[in-house]
Amino acid sequence: MSKSTGVASELLFRYECIKKGIVPSIPDVDDGAGFDVITSHENKLCKIQIKSTNTKENTGYRVSCSKGSSTKKRYTKDHCDFIAAYIIERKIWFIIPIDKIKSININVYPDKINHRYSKYNSAWHLLAS
Repeated sequence: MSKSTGVASELLFRYECIKKGIVPSIPDVDDGAGFDVITSHENKLCKIQIKSTNTKENTGYRVSCSKGSSTKKRYTKDHCDFIAAYIIERKIWFIIPIDKIKSININVYPDKINHRYSKYNSAWHLLAS
């Protein structure tokens, strides 16, 4: 994924937050802390790592949940609270708690209702509850 696609996804995420009454804030310095945005809703703060993908895996999409180029390191609670995964060609967001992710890559399936991550499809309420 290109840098410009990643930036566009981050902007789109912030726009979606604003539409839903969630306040997005971005850090002044990108020091590799493991989050792109901090959201605020009724005094609840969440650190969000934003990922975007068009990488198909059978009927789903592969999402990278790691940082680093040569040595991949999985995001943990020390880095962020949620992965916000944007499926570009479907225009769908998955808002997944980081403690539900156990590997450096996951597969999400927008059309399956009984998959591990199905309940996180458009789960914006998790950032507001």
